[in-house]
Amino acid sequence: MVLAIPIAFNLILLTPQLRTAPSINDSAWHYAFVQSASRALKNGRNPFDFWAPEVECGFPQFLYYQHFPHLAVVALNRISFERIPLITFFNLVRYLLLVGFPLTVFWSMRTMEFPVTAAALGAAFSSLLSAHLAAGFEYNSYLWYGFGLYTQLWAMHLLFIATASMHRWLIRGTNFGFTILAWSLLILSHLFYAFIAVLSAAVLVVVDVCFQPAVPIRFAQRVVLAIRRLGAVAALTALVTVYFWLPYLLEAGYIRRVALPYVNESSAPMLSAISVLAAMRGNLLDYGRPPVLTVLCGAGFFAALLNLRSLTGRVALALSGFWAVLYFILPWYPHSLDWIRLGSLVATNRFIGPLQMSVIILIGLAGEWIWSWFARFPDPWRAALPGALMVALMVPALRERAILYRTDAGYVTHFTQIFADQDWRDTIATLKSLPAGRVFLVVDPGRFSGQNVLERLLLFYDLETLQTATGLSLNTFAPVRFDGLNPLHYNLFNVRYVIVPTGFKVPWFLTAIKSTRAYTLYRADTTGYTTFARVTNVAVPATSVAQAQDFILRKQAEWLYSSDAATGTYWRWDYAGGGTAPARADSGAPESGEILNEKVGADRIVVHANCIGPSNLIFKVTYHPNWHVTVDGREQPTFMASPSYLGVAVPPGRHEIAAEYRSSLLKKLLLLLGACVVVGMIWCRRLLDSKMHS
Repeated sequence: MVLAIPIAFNLILLTPQLRTAPSINDSAWHYAFVQSASRALKNGRNPFDFWAPEVECGFPQFLYYQHFPHLAVVALNRISFERIPLITFFNLVRYLLLVGFPLTVFWSMRTMEFPVTAAALGAAFSSLLSAHLAAGFEYNSYLWYGFGLYTQLWAMHLLFIATASMHRWLIRGTNFGFTILAWSLLILSHLFYAFIAVLSAAVLVVVDVCFQPAVPIRFAQRVVLAIRRLGAVAALTALVTVYFWLPYLLEAGYIRRVALPYVNESSAPMLSAISVLAAMRGNLLDYGRPPVLTVLCGAGFFAALLNLRSLTGRVALALSGFWAVLYFILPWYPHSLDWIRLGSLVATNRFIGPLQMSVIILIGLAGEWIWSWFARFPDPWRAALPGALMVALMVPALRERAILYRTDAGYVTHFTQIFADQDWRDTIATLKSLPAGRVFLVVDPGRFSGQNVLERLLLFYDLETLQTATGLSLNTFAPVRFDGLNPLHYNLFNVRYVIVPTGFKVPWFLTAIKSTRAYTLYRADTTGYTTFARVTNVAVPATSVAQAQDFILRKQAEWLYSSDAATGTYWRWDYAGGGTAPARADSGAPESGEILNEKVGADRIVVHANCIGPSNLIFKVTYHPNWHVTVDGREQPTFMASPSYLGVAVPPGRHEIAAEYRSSLLKKLLLLLGACVVVGMIWCRRLLDSKMHS
């Protein structure tokens, strides 16, 4: 009954999350990826590796980025024969994951052999965490007006499931296939949380080897058995997901690598001290309300100490102690995770997720301990009194959550009205009918340059912007450097359209093409997605990939504000990214060729051009070796030009030049291998089980 209360509470108060409203947080580009994957599948492309043009001048996001949560939405849409829109499934999946999280916690804790009472009470409080800007398990991370951490929402469930199934496999030798499935889905849903799960598994191995009553054998034998079981899961999980991580490693030279430390060394002690102080005040679990969950966490730690002889008590203490050390101590050593390159998501503050996972377990132990105080009471008081106490302890959290959810519902209503506004819909419809080009949205009168978060509204309509998403592209700098008052920047980035409130003063070089009562759509003159250019070769230091990319990132801004950019001269980066360097480009000139026409698709650009001499054609999309360019049907070597664009040398004459992003053959073969491993595991599951137990 206690567990049913927060589930019913969330079931009712989170229903606004099901409404269709353009997002302005990270959900915007997550939904854009869903649309891109659906379009790739419809066009016969590989949905596991395709070109996503909507953000960062385009990038093959799924080649490097976790993608199972997005493809799950696409799969549901196809199962419905596309009768139910993608956005409906996207919102439904988010809603069900939020509502169902307590059930995942309950199943996981029971799988880890925690008592029913502990599992139920840990699950009951699991959705009531509250922290300020923590990006952890608190629901602020996932609400419509929160951070929009869609992949982490999946990972929150899968981290619990993977940890529980691994623990069960280590101590009981059961659920082998399910454990591999859970770990595979976690890797494909969130790389950083998969890394977290690996660390948690290491903690479990130590605890299970040192204290494993289910296997009455000598210590050395337990060590061998644990290594054997852990290795079996690791090997088969690696084979199932090989299509993702192997290309990631082989082509990592084209991922933007953050050269700076994740935490400034001078501020690390301050951040660590702030975290400790916040924990002492209850702000990591009970921000803006009485510290009820914080007190329960402390009680759970004491209960685990009292129950130290049991495996569950040791597991709870080991996990909570390990993650508390990493969360509170790691900021003092900002370079300790420099060897991990999982994109911008790697930051010490993200360790609050596993810390909160262990806290939920401790809260469950606290609830069980408090419940045991009433064991000597007669029925029905032995259940009614502790149940009423637990509900009373929930009340402050439920009140605070109710206020938060109602506030969030108000934002959803506001942006739903934007979606329904006829002027906005007419403006978008006009925009969709025009030739392809990137779009810039202005809503702040004092800001006509840089990155504006409200531009994410445009991603809802599958429009291309300069938005930064995962931060993996070498063109991630573009939204920050783009100057809306400089006509040159519109051409360099092919920002062809601008939407502003009607009456808004715009630069002189923009031409109005549609005006409504609320919005005006403007056009900027650009050469489109292609341009002929003069090319100057710039040698990139032949050092590490990270240092080479740091050089390129610094030089990008230098080129953007140089006279070369103004005169149509692009810098050709002599950079192989760890592979074979393409042929050096001819110098050419902007006037050496003429674009006759241009046809642009999501992952293919075809131009007809007339060149009066040797020329260089620049495609204003992010360079990647999976782009292939043909001139009159013959493939030509490509090169990387500033900022990080695709370039090709073109001989004199009239030509049809086609650039196309193609998924690599290796990716397809590895996908087939992973599928065969899954089928083989299902077919031979009994044989595998017998081998693992022998």
